[in-house]
Amino acid sequence: MTVSVMIAFARSGGTVLNQCLGSLPDVVIMSEVNPLGGGWGEKQEYSLTSVQEQAKHWYQIELGSKGFVDSVLELEQICTENNKHLILRDWPFSNFMPHSVNDFNPPDKLLTLEALRGKCHLVPFVFVRDAIDVWISRGMPPVDEFFKRYRRYIEAIHDLPAFKYEIFCRQPEEIINGICDITGIKYSKAWSNFQEFETVHGDIQSSQVSRGVRQGKIQPLPRKRVPRERIQEVNNCKDMITANNLLGYSVYFKGQALESIGGRVGRKVKNKICSVKNRVFQRRNNSSY
Repeated sequence: MTVSVMIAFARSGGTVLNQCLGSLPDVVIMSEVNPLGGGWGEKQEYSLTSVQEQAKHWYQIELGSKGFVDSVLELEQICTENNKHLILRDWPFSNFMPHSVNDFNPPDKLLTLEALRGKCHLVPFVFVRDAIDVWISRGMPPVDEFFKRYRRYIEAIHDLPAFKYEIFCRQPEEIINGICDITGIKYSKAWSNFQEFETVHGDIQSSQVSRGVRQGKIQPLPRKRVPRERIQEVNNCKDMITANNLLGYSVYFKGQALESIGGRVGRKVKNKICSVKNRVFQRRNNSSY
């Protein structure tokens, strides 16, 4: 029994990679699931946060098992019988950041791997991004608190096979091929139809959709502008330096193309337009459950 586990922190490109992998014909993928519960882009009345719910509504698979581990093992068996490959997109945010699902006291462990270890053949891999850009994309929360917790996450995953978001943005086919190689999934160019894959959690559901979603294609994005005093805070943060050193990224806030002023204004206008479109998508999606 083989289960591939995709581990990607919030705002690290996990949603678009989820869409690419889910578009492969031999794949069944669960999106942001974890023993503590499931994630969502923006919580809706019918947010599907468990393996049982996603299997039923997204793949028309009725699971008899209850609980995270038993549901995963039953689903894996069904996938094997139908020549499909199961991927779990983990929700590590719940394991390392304070959240209602962990009573605001994160365990600082990869609970999905711990729960399944010894019960099936696990093939974990991580999808990582420059810690500075994760921080910016998270809305620039307090530096010391964010990077302290993010550093713990990086220390937990840094020995696992890793693929970088930045390389993916330049050469997505290379990254998809690499993931297929280590997981044993048959490669297909069907991944390029990723925009059509909507059974996924992440920022495509959010009313504040990301720049990546708005551009509608996979390509590098310029770094958002940040106040000078916040840049100095980040550059002096030891936990950021440790995290980026472990990942092989620059430990200083520099060397990145910055978003232009015109680009920033255009981004805000597009965000309002996309927010309206996304609310229509959410109503349509919810009415199907």
